[in-house]
Amino acid sequence: MNINVEWLHYVVANRDSQLFKELLNYYINYNVIVGKITNDRTSATFQAYLEGIYGEIGTKKADSAAIATLMPEKLENQICFKNENAINCLKFVGSEKNG
Repeated sequence: MNINVEWLHYVVANRDSQLFKELLNYYINYNVIVGKITNDRTSATFQAYLEGIYGEIGTKKADSAAIATLMPEKLENQICFKNENAINCLKFVGSEKNG
C-alpha cells in the first residue's frame, strides 16, 4: 500500500475498529500486508485526524490534509505477517553482522 486514502483509512481502522469497517473486513483474510510504516513521527498526524482537526473523518478535505502532512516523512515500508499461515511460510536463510 502506498500513502493514499485507502492506506490512511486502513491505518485509522486499525486504531479505531468502528471506523472504515469495510476495509478491515476486506483485508481480514490477507496473510501479509505491505505498506508504509506508521511510527512516532506520524502518531501526531493520526491523532489529529482522529480528533477531526483536519475536518470530518473520511472526507476529502480531512484525508488530503492528513496525507499532505504525512508525505514529507519519507516513510519506509513494513511487512505485516497477520497470522500463523504467513509466519509458517518464512524460512531463515542466514544473517549478517555489521561492523
